[in-house]
Amino acid sequence: STAASPEEAFDRSWAEALVARSMKALEPRWANRAELFASLRLMVESPGNVEKYAAIASRAGMSEGAVGKAAHDLRQQFAEQIRREIRDTVARDEDVKEELRYLMRLMQS
Repeated sequence: STAASPEEAFDRSWAEALVARSMKALEPRWANRAELFASLRLMVESPGNVEKYAAIASRAGMSEGAVGKAAHDLRQQFAEQIRREIRDTVARDEDVKEELRYLMRLMQS
């Protein structure tokens, strides 16, 4: 694999900072479930590194269904926060979707 260009490296750094900032913004909402948030956060930030709901449920004293619902809620909140963060960096609302697509490509490569 070839080395990333300076622009690609900058963009990847931007994407990682955006993800971290977005997750940090969600922490207060999950303050009463900090351990659950920590487990689910890893699933959202690194979809390839997925812990089974059963293991999280066992640790958290929850049902798998409740963990699945919490994971869904966190993914939804994260997506909304990412959109807000991107919206603050672009000139037009129409540019948000394009930036989101670019962010997804960066995070998958």
